[in-house]
Amino acid sequence: MAACEWKYPRVNNRFMGALIDIAGVILSRAERSAEIVGHNIANGTTPGFKRRIDFARLLDSRQTDNSTEESFERIDHSKGALVSTESMLDVALAGDGYFMLRSNDQTLYTRNGQFSRDADGRLTASGRAVTDMTGAEIRVGSGQIEITSDGILLEGGAPVGRLGVIDFVDRSRLRPIGDGAFTAPEDVEAIAVDRPMVHQRMIEASNVSTGTEMVAMMAALRRAEAGQRIASTYDDLMGRAITAFGQA
Repeated sequence: MAACEWKYPRVNNRFMGALIDIAGVILSRAERSAEIVGHNIANGTTPGFKRRIDFARLLDSRQTDNSTEESFERIDHSKGALVSTESMLDVALAGDGYFMLRSNDQTLYTRNGQFSRDADGRLTASGRAVTDMTGAEIRVGSGQIEITSDGILLEGGAPVGRLGVIDFVDRSRLRPIGDGAFTAPEDVEAIAVDRPMVHQRMIEASNVSTGTEMVAMMAALRRAEAGQRIASTYDDLMGRAITAFGQA
């Protein structure tokens, strides 16, 4: 009996369970990374879009049942390139800050300055009303509009409104909701931008770099391959263990 036990050692269930758990975590992270890259590439032409970045941190075993990685994503709020356009309602921010929008009763924030005039004369971005610092909707007529570097809208030389531009002490707490727009928790400290450096007939391009995203995609594929190899190792070890026990 002793010789038999030496020839066919007992399988360490804890080790085997950890092995397949590691493979699952790696494959899950790889899938999530690929989804983020795909989302970034799909929004590469969306004005003012800010790319998402996937990263992970190691969780201590005192925080969870086992030491493992937890996946997070954050927003890269770096500025995109300014691109010239022919539309007098297109604007871009050369400095910090976000334009203010109103959607129903919610205030939103965006770097997308591709504005238009709706049928009611409201200045809008992606169907949402553009507002001033007080939250009031900005309305313009059908004439020529001049927009100063301070964000003042002039129609026929007379001011008709001023773009609300605001920044945040902790931008990491902004939450994307689509079309390059964000929401902000009520407890995030906001700062009014008095001199926003607005450029008319320009828009800010997304900060997505196709080259960077392709590198990230390749890294995700390599992680997926590593996870598959670990899963294959698990299957092989289990097969050997079953065979060994069958021969015991």
